[in-house]
Amino acid sequence: MKDMTVAATDWGLHAVACSGLRDVPPSVWLGTLRNALSGAGTGRSLFLDLREVGNPPLPPSHLGALASVVAQAGYSAVLVSDLRLGHALCDAVRRSGSNGEMAAGLRVLSADGRDRVAIAAAYQWLLNGREPADALLVSDRRPSVLVFPATVAHRRPTSPGSADLRHAS
Repeated sequence: MKDMTVAATDWGLHAVACSGLRDVPPSVWLGTLRNALSGAGTGRSLFLDLREVGNPPLPPSHLGALASVVAQAGYSAVLVSDLRLGHALCDAVRRSGSNGEMAAGLRVLSADGRDRVAIAAAYQWLLNGREPADALLVSDRRPSVLVFPATVAHRRPTSPGSADLRHAS
């Protein structure tokens, strides 16, 4: 698929969307994401990189499709180049009827270019349950901005044998 690359790992799914994503119908890529996420040996986490998609929010059909994948994943970290897209995705998750428990696992981080801090924070959320800095949290069916460090109301169990990620210098 030319508009999205997907890699299934033991901790979850890593997907990177390209700028052409908005030009193709969700039916082209939605099945690939859902099948990869529910595949054997794949964890229940989703790392979704939407930085190359562009600044204006995606069409509602695309946002709804992404919201359904986010709900299926349980825990997800989404990188966006503009928080307007993050807010639009959070609204789509709320509209999709996902309960607060499923939506509580979504963190949206604004990142420009090769922002290593945001990328590391996203992976720390998925692998260690550590709240990312300046992430948009969807909980109680309302988006809110977190201030880092934040006290974690619920901590995800770490996978067996996983060590905490080190801070990048």
